[in-house]
Amino acid sequence: LYALPHYDIFPAKDGHLALGIVMEKKFWKALMTQAGRSFMKDFSVPMRVISRQLIRQVLGRRIGQKTVQEWQDQMADELPIAPVLSSQSATEHEVLRERPGVQTGWAGVPFEVPDAD
Repeated sequence: LYALPHYDIFPAKDGHLALGIVMEKKFWKALMTQAGRSFMKDFSVPMRVISRQLIRQVLGRRIGQKTVQEWQDQMADELPIAPVLSSQSATEHEVLRERPGVQTGWAGVPFEVPDAD
């Protein structure tokens, strides 16, 4: 686990959400408002680290109440958040499709599996 409780991956209703707040106060304040914990908005970074277990629990419960898309629709303009994509979803993502020269297939590496005898 990271020392910063607001720089981690959290389960949402239908997947996982990556939250990338490092030390920016504006992001922390917006997050605490969304989490319904306005009294924590003025926590310093050291206080956040000391309180990381509690903060992770609060964030885990709150983020788990909505889908990844709901969080993105609501907070993408205010917070550094992103969905955690499966390998299949990542290869089909529009960002990769729009970049010329990006190959989304995996190169196969032939190998032999020894008999289980």
